[in-house]
Amino acid sequence: MFNLVLIFLLFSPFLSFAQNFRFKKDIPKNVKGWNEIVLDADIYKHASKDLSDLRILGINAKGDTIEAPYILKNYSDEEDISTITCKPYNKLNNGTGFYASFKVPNKAFISSCKLLFANINYDWLIQLEGSTDETNWHTITENQRIINIDNETIEFDHSILEFEPTNYSYYRIWVKNPTEKVTLESVTITTSTPTPITKPTYKISPKFKVENKNKTTYIEIKLPAPVPIHSFSIKFNENIDFYRPATISYGSIDSNKTDDGFTERFENETSTIFTSTDKNSIILGPSITDHIVIAIENGDNMPLEIGSIELNALNYKLITRISKSANYALYYGNNELYFPQYDIVQFEETIPTNLKEITLSDEESIEPQQPLVSNKPISKVWLWVIMFVLIGVMFFFSVKMLKK
Repeated sequence: MFNLVLIFLLFSPFLSFAQNFRFKKDIPKNVKGWNEIVLDADIYKHASKDLSDLRILGINAKGDTIEAPYILKNYSDEEDISTITCKPYNKLNNGTGFYASFKVPNKAFISSCKLLFANINYDWLIQLEGSTDETNWHTITENQRIINIDNETIEFDHSILEFEPTNYSYYRIWVKNPTEKVTLESVTITTSTPTPITKPTYKISPKFKVENKNKTTYIEIKLPAPVPIHSFSIKFNENIDFYRPATISYGSIDSNKTDDGFTERFENETSTIFTSTDKNSIILGPSITDHIVIAIENGDNMPLEIGSIELNALNYKLITRISKSANYALYYGNNELYFPQYDIVQFEETIPTNLKEITLSDEESIEPQQPLVSNKPISKVWLWVIMFVLIGVMFFFSVKMLKK
């Protein structure tokens, strides 16, 4: 038994484990209760790509380490979004076109609607109007183009109307001058109830480089620092109809280290189709990156002229509960950690709504911990000394046990 204890004591330094964070930001003293921390560019740059290594740790007066729980949220989580299918009524085909109305429950905000027609192979212009009483109608959008192509080589449908958010109770659709009888089967809307927030999605208009080769247009976007990109939109300076497949890839910020330095790794994030009938807005994730490459397949067509690109970035925040007195800091920069598991995730509905925002200190780099055992080779003389000491200790206790 003693021998096992002795071996454990000798080798226990090798069994210790420390979470090797590379950066931290101090939390002000005397912070208690529920609070929120808004993440900034420093954290996006140095934390793991999925933000799984964030830890709120404190040291109390006794020198003990205390971990405060948190919930990671982005501000898009604060919208109550649902999809509703509406049945059109007052449908009418006459000499000026096709008309139909639909009702939205609870005056919810909508910014798009998908129209499902029994017709195929159409190319129509649509006007959408809104009303609170079905008497006074207000134009929301006019001359939006919808297209359906269904033949042996192509199946394409663009029948979504997009517009600024509105919350009318009633909506009316006007299909202008169709060449056939229109049959509208349903209207699908996405409703949202936004929560007032102080730091919503923000827009970035980046610089980009365009290169055309091998019937493909490559658009490269480099940002000064990694940010959580939620979506992007691209505008083309074209007056022609086009239909181009594309792939969007992003550079990983935890790039591979090689003998020649860092080699950036790209991941295929999503595939899409850019068309002349769409706003060409693509949702990416969010993905934390500072490098995006868009590859547009032109086929035998001339390359498209790129007008502008707009990125939409999200803000993330931590909702945390600090219940014990200690000197706390937000630690990050350890790619070996997984997401923590905290109980408060199961009781999110009990968290207060009006939270105080914690202002963190400037980023501080943490020096790597010194190894517990020296990297210098141990002298053979010392190895012999240690061996004789161990043999002597074992002999002493063996003789003692035999006498008993």
